[in-house]
Amino acid sequence: MADFEITVIGAGVVGLAISARLSEKHTRLLLLEKNEKYGLETSSRNSEVIHAGIYYAPGSLKAKLCVEGRDELYSICRSNKITYKQVTKIITATNEYELEKLTEIQHNAERNGVKLQLLDKKSTLELEPNIRTEGSLFSPATGILSVHELMDFFYYKTKANGGIVQNRCEVIGIDPKSGEYNITIKEGNSISSVTSEIVINSAGLNSDAIAQMVGIDVDRENLRLHYAKGSYFVVIPAKSQLISRLVYPVPS
Repeated sequence: MADFEITVIGAGVVGLAISARLSEKHTRLLLLEKNEKYGLETSSRNSEVIHAGIYYAPGSLKAKLCVEGRDELYSICRSNKITYKQVTKIITATNEYELEKLTEIQHNAERNGVKLQLLDKKSTLELEPNIRTEGSLFSPATGILSVHELMDFFYYKTKANGGIVQNRCEVIGIDPKSGEYNITIKEGNSISSVTSEIVINSAGLNSDAIAQMVGIDVDRENLRLHYAKGSYFVVIPAKSQLISRLVYPVPS
């Protein structure tokens, strides 16, 4: 018998959410995180937006999960007093070409079951008088939340359900054999191993390395990650009231 039924690798918001849900029925669950605490990488370096599900290809899994996940996130936040605000969003066009793109975006969103309102220049400026615009799409379902509070909720739910969360434990090898996985873990200067019936790869920016450990050819399967860098800017308090909701450009 394996040490654990399920082992989740990576305690970002996705790994934590998976662990919180699965630990409801599977108490022999282990969540491994290489950092000193959960959620220290991509999960704490993002815009914390609850997306409406506008852009994804209709019928795709991304579109389906984005719309379902949006509704579930709002429900979780309301039920568990997690800070959130349905601030709404506008996608603003600055020229005639972008105005035409707004119609395409609206049709795509409608096929995903997402309702958007097309606004002319006057109506857009009534909402956001400080932006440059020729018209926009208004998304009422878009919001923001505290991802740190959300991760705390998932973490404590996992623990309350009997799941084990181990920080400072880096997975350095996975050996699939005889219907289970032998997972080699580095904890400081110590090397140990556990066995698990199921392994869930939620390792974020290292997920391709984890996939390789179990013998997946990440190049053939088009799973190798290629990093890109984004930059965030903090707006000074004096400028923070210039807009009252999320404002996005038309995607290029």
